[in-house]
Amino acid sequence: MIRSLIRTVAVPLIVCFLLMIVGCSKMSGTYSDAAGAVTIEFKGSKAIVNVPPAITNQVATYDINGNEVIIHPPPGAAVTHSIVLTINSDGSLSGPPPYGALKKKG
Repeated sequence: MIRSLIRTVAVPLIVCFLLMIVGCSKMSGTYSDAAGAVTIEFKGSKAIVNVPPAITNQVATYDINGNEVIIHPPPGAAVTHSIVLTINSDGSLSGPPPYGALKKKG
């Protein structure tokens, strides 16, 4: 009887708690390409994007959806569409040109 109660109440609560933690995850740190020219620094809910020469220190917002980071440019930015980066199994990011492969610094 007690085991049945644990299975029907405790297990779903634990699963919901874990899903809530995963859904609230944020990126942190600076990611860059091999040359160090393209960088994205994640600070809280913001992403500071540098893709010289066109984009420098552009502060954008981002969302995490599964294994994707979606960067949303601010209104009036030169780039008007969101950028989708894939979170790889090693923690690096990959995206379309000019982003390519981005590894976490430090």
